[in-house]
Amino acid sequence: MIGARRQRGPQGPRCDQARPAEVQPEPMSEGGTVTVVVARFGGLAGYGLAAALHKDRCVRVLASDLSSAELERTIAQQMPRVAILDEDVEHALLVRLRSRQPATGVLVLTHNPTRLCGTSLLAVGATCLSWSASAVDMLAAIHLAAQGKPTFFWGDGYQLGGGSIAASALTRRETEVFEHLSRGKSYSEIGHILQIAYSTVVSHTRKICEKLNVKSRLELIGMTLETEPSTEAQQTTVPPIGTV
Repeated sequence: MIGARRQRGPQGPRCDQARPAEVQPEPMSEGGTVTVVVARFGGLAGYGLAAALHKDRCVRVLASDLSSAELERTIAQQMPRVAILDEDVEHALLVRLRSRQPATGVLVLTHNPTRLCGTSLLAVGATCLSWSASAVDMLAAIHLAAQGKPTFFWGDGYQLGGGSIAASALTRRETEVFEHLSRGKSYSEIGHILQIAYSTVVSHTRKICEKLNVKSRLELIGMTLETEPSTEAQQTTVPPIGTV
């Protein structure tokens, strides 16, 4: 599972409308309305999500309160722009959704997401957002997921897009070590590939973690380096939030 399982309270309201018994394919628009399907949420979580979704008239909920099986079926039939999932989603289901329906962005809502959690989701192309996020951040995350630009939102509005970090923060050798760490290589494997001592790999890793403000090399898995700000990143826009 993506996040720690929690005890559920009474089930919250459905986000917009009851799910239809039979659904017809919903073509994905190039802009304008962002169609959304929502997994099953309970308690206050459901209320908070419903409130956020109703704040933006650009967002239209096609179906909500969906079980895992219903979610897969509805995504295949309706082809929404975004699927909003709970942290209890199984990783295998997340990977399956991304591989079978790559045009549908995925947003996973979690409680107190760690950087490891966020970068792991980014690695499979999913956006990660804390339940404590404001409605503005939640809607921004939905629009970015719809644009195919997964982002990790956490702490003081900080965003990590696509698991990318600035290459300029690292030296040439640290960059080489980082590239292998991000692929899950062990210290021994990296030392053999780069023809450097085990202790040297450990030293470089420690410096990399310090520069990137991560606590463990495991948090580096799935990250990528950007040599310079991309044009696409500079042009990323979030449609204005609609008024009720």
